[in-house]
Amino acid sequence: MNTPSIQIIKNIAKLASFKYAALLGMLTAVPLSLEAQKLSAPGGWSIYNWATDNFNDTSVGWQWNNTHSFYNWENSTRKNGQKTWTRFRTQNVIMNGSTLRIINWHHSSPITEWNPKINANATFDYSGGVLGSKANWLVEGQFQCYSQVQWNFADIWPTFWTDKGGADELDIMEYQSDILNHSHHDKQVTGSTRSSKRVWAPWTQPTWHHTWAMARVRSWTHWAARTTRNTQATFYINGKLEHTSQWHRVDTNMEMLFTSSPHFHHLPAPGNYPDYYIDWVETHIP
Repeated sequence: MNTPSIQIIKNIAKLASFKYAALLGMLTAVPLSLEAQKLSAPGGWSIYNWATDNFNDTSVGWQWNNTHSFYNWENSTRKNGQKTWTRFRTQNVIMNGSTLRIINWHHSSPITEWNPKINANATFDYSGGVLGSKANWLVEGQFQCYSQVQWNFADIWPTFWTDKGGADELDIMEYQSDILNHSHHDKQVTGSTRSSKRVWAPWTQPTWHHTWAMARVRSWTHWAARTTRNTQATFYINGKLEHTSQWHRVDTNMEMLFTSSPHFHHLPAPGNYPDYYIDWVETHIP
Protein backbone atom coordinates (compact mmCIF):
# COMPACT_ATOMS: atom_id res chain seq x y z
CA MET A 1 0.00 0.00 0.00
CA ASN A 2 1.35 3.47 -0.94
CA THR A 3 1.60 6.03 1.78
CA PRO A 4 0.60 9.60 0.82
CA SER A 5 4.23 10.77 0.79
CA ILE A 6 5.32 7.92 -1.50
CA GLN A 7 2.44 8.62 -3.85
CA ILE A 8 3.38 12.31 -4.01
CA ILE A 9 6.96 11.38 -4.93
CA LYS A 10 5.72 9.05 -7.67
CA ASN A 11 3.42 11.74 -9.06
CA ILE A 12 6.30 14.25 -9.15
CA ALA A 13 8.55 11.73 -10.93
CA LYS A 14 5.81 10.95 -13.44
CA LEU A 15 5.25 14.65 -14.15
CA ALA A 16 8.99 15.26 -14.54
CA SER A 17 9.26 12.32 -16.93
CA PHE A 18 6.37 13.67 -19.00
CA LYS A 19 7.89 17.17 -19.20
CA TYR A 20 11.27 15.73 -20.22
CA ALA A 21 9.66 13.66 -22.96
CA ALA A 22 7.68 16.65 -24.17
CA LEU A 23 10.82 18.81 -24.21
CA LEU A 24 12.77 16.15 -26.08
CA GLY A 25 9.96 15.91 -28.61
CA MET A 26 9.99 19.65 -29.12
CA LEU A 27 13.75 19.66 -29.67
CA THR A 28 13.64 16.85 -32.19
CA ALA A 29 10.76 18.54 -33.96
CA VAL A 30 12.69 21.82 -34.52
CA PRO A 31 12.54 22.54 -38.28
CA LEU A 32 15.80 21.97 -40.09
CA SER A 33 15.46 25.47 -41.53
CA LEU A 34 16.43 26.83 -38.12
CA GLU A 35 19.81 25.17 -38.44
CA ALA A 36 22.59 26.12 -40.81
CA GLN A 37 21.77 24.13 -43.95
CA LYS A 38 23.89 23.97 -47.05
CA LEU A 39 22.05 24.24 -50.37
CA SER A 40 22.41 21.08 -52.45
CA ALA A 41 23.42 21.46 -56.08
CA PRO A 42 20.87 20.53 -58.76
CA GLY A 43 21.19 17.03 -60.16
CA GLY A 44 23.84 16.74 -62.83
CA TRP A 45 25.64 19.93 -61.83
CA SER A 46 29.34 19.61 -61.02
CA ILE A 47 31.82 21.50 -58.87
CA TYR A 48 33.66 24.31 -60.66
CA ASN A 49 37.16 24.72 -59.27
CA TRP A 50 37.72 28.17 -60.77
CA ALA A 51 35.36 29.61 -58.14
CA THR A 52 35.62 27.06 -55.32
CA ASP A 53 37.98 27.13 -52.34
CA ASN A 54 38.09 25.69 -48.81
CA PHE A 55 40.42 28.54 -47.76
CA ASN A 56 42.62 26.11 -45.84
CA ASP A 57 45.91 27.59 -47.08
CA THR A 58 48.04 30.44 -45.80
CA SER A 59 48.37 32.13 -49.19
CA VAL A 60 45.91 33.26 -51.84
CA GLY A 61 44.83 30.38 -54.08
CA TRP A 62 45.42 30.18 -57.81
CA GLN A 63 41.76 31.02 -58.45
CA TRP A 64 41.93 34.51 -56.94
CA ASN A 65 43.35 38.01 -57.07
CA ASN A 66 43.62 40.10 -53.90
CA THR A 67 43.94 43.29 -55.94
CA HIS A 68 41.38 44.73 -58.33
CA SER A 69 41.53 47.20 -61.21
CA PHE A 70 38.38 49.00 -60.04
CA TYR A 71 37.85 48.14 -56.37
CA ASN A 72 41.11 49.61 -55.11
CA TRP A 73 40.45 53.15 -53.84
CA GLU A 74 37.10 54.69 -52.87
CA ASN A 75 36.41 58.40 -52.46
CA SER A 76 34.88 58.41 -48.99
CA THR A 77 32.92 60.65 -46.63
CA ARG A 78 33.27 61.00 -42.89
CA LYS A 79 30.11 61.55 -40.86
CA ASN A 80 31.05 65.22 -40.48
CA GLY A 81 31.01 65.57 -44.27
CA GLN A 82 34.79 65.70 -44.68
CA LYS A 83 36.14 63.84 -47.71
CA THR A 84 38.95 61.26 -47.56
CA TRP A 85 39.96 57.97 -49.18
CA THR A 86 39.43 54.31 -48.33
CA ARG A 87 42.01 51.86 -49.65
CA PHE A 88 41.54 48.17 -50.52
CA ARG A 89 44.83 46.59 -49.43
CA THR A 90 46.37 43.17 -49.92
CA GLN A 91 47.43 43.29 -46.25
CA ASN A 92 43.75 43.21 -45.24
CA VAL A 93 43.09 39.89 -47.02
CA ILE A 94 44.33 37.16 -44.70
CA MET A 95 44.48 33.41 -45.34
CA ASN A 96 44.98 31.97 -41.86
CA GLY A 97 45.00 28.28 -42.83
CA SER A 98 41.32 27.65 -42.09
CA THR A 99 39.36 30.72 -43.25
CA LEU A 100 39.54 33.81 -45.40
CA ARG A 101 39.55 36.94 -43.23
CA ILE A 102 38.96 40.43 -44.61
CA ILE A 103 39.94 43.14 -42.16
CA ASN A 104 38.09 46.44 -41.78
CA TRP A 105 40.58 48.94 -40.41
CA HIS A 106 41.12 52.49 -39.22
CA HIS A 107 44.75 53.62 -39.31
CA SER A 108 45.70 55.95 -36.46
CA SER A 109 48.60 57.15 -38.62
CA PRO A 110 47.39 58.00 -42.15
CA ILE A 111 49.20 56.34 -45.06
CA THR A 112 50.13 57.94 -48.39
CA GLU A 113 50.38 55.79 -51.54
CA TRP A 114 49.95 56.09 -55.28
CA ASN A 115 46.26 56.30 -56.23
CA PRO A 116 45.59 55.22 -59.85
CA LYS A 117 42.12 56.78 -59.79
CA ILE A 118 43.64 60.27 -59.66
CA ASN A 119 47.11 59.43 -61.02
CA ALA A 120 48.72 60.97 -57.96
CA ASN A 121 49.60 60.19 -54.37
CA ALA A 122 46.69 60.16 -51.94
CA THR A 123 46.36 59.72 -48.19
CA PHE A 124 43.98 57.29 -46.53
CA ASP A 125 43.24 56.31 -42.94
CA TYR A 126 40.58 53.64 -43.59
CA SER A 127 41.12 50.35 -45.38
CA GLY A 128 39.45 47.11 -46.35
CA GLY A 129 40.10 44.25 -48.76
CA VAL A 130 38.92 42.53 -51.92
CA LEU A 131 39.25 38.97 -53.19
CA GLY A 132 38.09 38.47 -56.77
CA SER A 133 37.95 35.38 -58.94
CA LYS A 134 40.19 35.22 -61.97
CA ALA A 135 37.19 33.61 -63.65
CA ASN A 136 35.24 36.56 -65.05
CA TRP A 137 33.05 34.49 -67.34
CA LEU A 138 30.59 33.13 -64.74
CA VAL A 139 26.99 33.00 -66.00
CA GLU A 140 25.09 29.85 -65.08
CA GLY A 141 25.90 28.48 -61.67
CA GLN A 142 25.14 27.99 -58.02
CA PHE A 143 27.37 30.26 -55.94
CA GLN A 144 27.49 29.52 -52.22
CA CYS A 145 29.65 30.48 -49.27
CA TYR A 146 29.67 29.90 -45.51
CA SER A 147 30.51 33.13 -43.73
CA GLN A 148 30.24 35.27 -40.61
CA VAL A 149 30.64 38.93 -39.71
CA GLN A 150 32.05 39.11 -36.18
CA TRP A 151 29.28 41.33 -34.87
CA ASN A 152 26.61 43.66 -36.21
CA PHE A 153 28.03 47.07 -37.03
CA ALA A 154 26.23 49.48 -39.35
CA ASP A 155 29.32 51.30 -40.66
CA ILE A 156 31.04 48.48 -42.55
CA TRP A 157 30.15 46.95 -45.93
CA PRO A 158 30.91 43.21 -46.26
CA THR A 159 29.53 41.61 -49.41
CA PHE A 160 29.59 38.27 -51.24
CA TRP A 161 28.61 39.00 -54.83
CA THR A 162 29.11 38.49 -58.55
CA ASP A 163 29.55 41.43 -60.89
CA LYS A 164 31.33 42.86 -63.89
CA GLY A 165 31.12 46.33 -65.36
CA GLY A 166 27.91 46.63 -67.39
CA ALA A 167 26.90 43.07 -66.56
CA ASP A 168 24.38 41.57 -64.19
CA GLU A 169 25.15 41.98 -60.48
CA LEU A 170 24.07 39.49 -57.82
CA ASP A 171 24.47 40.64 -54.21
CA ILE A 172 24.21 37.29 -52.46
CA MET A 173 25.08 38.63 -48.99
CA GLU A 174 25.25 42.40 -48.72
CA TYR A 175 25.28 43.94 -45.23
CA GLN A 176 25.54 47.70 -44.73
CA SER A 177 23.81 50.48 -42.79
CA ASP A 178 22.20 47.85 -40.51
CA ILE A 179 20.48 46.38 -43.60
CA LEU A 180 20.79 42.92 -45.16
CA ASN A 181 19.70 42.37 -48.72
CA HIS A 182 19.66 40.01 -51.68
CA SER A 183 19.80 41.94 -54.96
CA HIS A 184 19.80 41.37 -58.69
CA HIS A 185 20.86 44.54 -60.48
CA ASP A 186 19.97 44.25 -64.18
CA LYS A 187 22.30 46.64 -65.98
CA GLN A 188 21.20 45.70 -69.48
CA VAL A 189 18.56 48.42 -69.69
CA THR A 190 19.85 51.33 -71.76
CA GLY A 191 20.73 54.26 -69.53
CA SER A 192 19.51 52.72 -66.29
CA THR A 193 19.77 49.83 -63.86
CA ARG A 194 16.77 47.89 -62.62
CA SER A 195 17.02 46.23 -59.22
CA SER A 196 15.07 43.34 -57.73
CA LYS A 197 15.66 43.17 -53.97
CA ARG A 198 14.70 41.39 -50.78
CA VAL A 199 15.56 43.76 -47.92
CA TRP A 200 15.72 43.23 -44.16
CA ALA A 201 15.92 46.75 -42.71
CA PRO A 202 15.32 48.31 -39.26
CA TRP A 203 11.89 49.47 -40.51
CA THR A 204 10.93 45.99 -41.84
CA GLN A 205 7.69 44.69 -40.36
CA PRO A 206 7.28 42.57 -38.40
CA THR A 207 10.41 43.65 -36.56
CA TRP A 208 11.53 40.10 -35.80
CA HIS A 209 12.36 39.66 -39.50
CA HIS A 210 15.14 42.22 -39.13
CA THR A 211 16.27 40.69 -35.84
CA TRP A 212 16.46 37.30 -37.54
CA ALA A 213 18.46 38.72 -40.46
CA MET A 214 20.98 40.44 -38.19
CA ALA A 215 21.50 37.15 -36.36
CA ARG A 216 22.21 35.44 -39.70
CA VAL A 217 24.88 38.04 -40.53
CA ARG A 218 26.77 37.60 -37.24
CA SER A 219 26.37 33.79 -37.21
CA TRP A 220 27.98 31.21 -39.44
CA THR A 221 25.48 31.09 -42.29
CA HIS A 222 25.16 29.63 -45.78
CA TRP A 223 24.50 32.23 -48.49
CA ALA A 224 23.70 31.13 -52.04
CA ALA A 225 22.39 32.26 -55.41
CA ARG A 226 21.51 30.14 -58.44
CA THR A 227 21.28 31.23 -62.06
CA THR A 228 20.46 29.48 -65.32
CA ARG A 229 19.84 30.77 -68.83
CA ASN A 230 16.21 29.68 -68.54
CA THR A 231 15.20 30.91 -65.07
CA GLN A 232 15.43 34.08 -62.99
CA ALA A 233 18.12 34.31 -60.32
CA THR A 234 17.17 32.84 -56.95
CA PHE A 235 18.70 33.61 -53.55
CA TYR A 236 18.94 31.38 -50.46
CA ILE A 237 19.84 31.60 -46.78
CA ASN A 238 20.73 28.30 -45.09
CA GLY A 239 19.24 26.37 -47.99
CA LYS A 240 15.87 28.19 -47.91
CA LEU A 241 14.66 30.24 -50.88
CA GLU A 242 14.34 33.89 -49.83
CA HIS A 243 14.10 35.84 -53.10
CA THR A 244 13.48 35.34 -56.82
CA SER A 245 14.50 38.11 -59.20
CA GLN A 246 11.71 39.66 -61.23
CA TRP A 247 14.02 40.85 -64.00
CA HIS A 248 15.81 39.29 -66.94
CA ARG A 249 17.56 35.97 -66.62
CA VAL A 250 21.30 36.34 -66.02
CA ASP A 251 23.08 36.02 -69.36
CA THR A 252 26.21 38.17 -68.98
CA ASN A 253 29.67 37.17 -67.78
CA MET A 254 30.47 37.94 -64.15
CA GLU A 255 33.30 37.55 -61.67
CA MET A 256 32.92 36.46 -58.02
CA LEU A 257 33.90 38.94 -55.32
CA PHE A 258 34.35 39.10 -51.57
CA THR A 259 34.73 42.69 -50.41
CA SER A 260 34.63 44.46 -47.07
CA SER A 261 35.64 47.90 -45.83
CA PRO A 262 34.52 50.66 -43.52
CA HIS A 263 31.44 52.15 -45.19
CA PHE A 264 32.79 54.84 -47.50
CA HIS A 265 29.46 56.74 -47.58
CA HIS A 266 29.48 57.14 -43.78
CA LEU A 267 32.85 56.22 -42.31
CA PRO A 268 32.76 55.11 -38.68
CA ALA A 269 34.51 56.89 -35.85
CA PRO A 270 38.03 55.58 -35.17
CA GLY A 271 37.95 52.30 -33.30
CA ASN A 272 37.89 48.54 -33.75
CA TYR A 273 35.51 47.07 -36.32
CA PRO A 274 34.25 43.53 -36.99
CA ASP A 275 36.03 41.49 -39.65
CA TYR A 276 34.43 39.39 -42.37
CA TYR A 277 35.23 35.65 -42.24
CA ILE A 278 34.57 33.12 -45.00
CA ASP A 279 35.04 29.42 -44.24
CA TRP A 280 34.59 28.18 -47.80
CA VAL A 281 33.02 28.98 -51.15
CA GLU A 282 31.61 26.52 -53.69
CA THR A 283 30.44 26.95 -57.25
CA HIS A 284 28.51 24.33 -59.20
CA ILE A 285 27.71 24.61 -62.90
CA PRO A 286 25.44 22.63 -65.26
